[in-house]
Amino acid sequence: SLLSQSACQPAASWKIAAYGVGMAIAADFDFVLQWITGEQSHRGMTHSLLFCLAVGAIAGIIGYCCDRHRTRHWMTLTLLIYGSHLVLDFVTQSRIGIPLLWPLPWRFQSPIPLFPSVRHWEGWLHPSHLLFLSVESLYSLVLLQQVKTRLQTDQNYKG
Repeated sequence: SLLSQSACQPAASWKIAAYGVGMAIAADFDFVLQWITGEQSHRGMTHSLLFCLAVGAIAGIIGYCCDRHRTRHWMTLTLLIYGSHLVLDFVTQSRIGIPLLWPLPWRFQSPIPLFPSVRHWEGWLHPSHLLFLSVESLYSLVLLQQVKTRLQTDQNYKG
């Protein structure tokens, strides 16, 4: 197997937390394409339900390869955390919205934004970003704690 046993069974809380943080920001990895091509690609296909489902399916496949009993947990965790990014971007003030139904051309945004637009050029720790980052971090931590509890329960049930 290409995946080592230790990578498949992340027992340490920091590994689960790192996974959660990675999934929470994964939709914004489209910035890499923008840097390479110079063309606007942020809030593109990576901010769609189809892409979210694809990422969840990949997590499920990896989970299945590692431990068939945890497949559902990793898929659910991935879908919830990745999906939370889409929800938060939906309720964030934006000029362009997000393409939830990509590849259809429609873009969506909340008629009443809950967060101001993120001004990346001012840096991650700009005071206007702290509320947004705090809410996303808290939400991710709650989900991670639920998954950790579920994994421990399954481990105890098996043992």
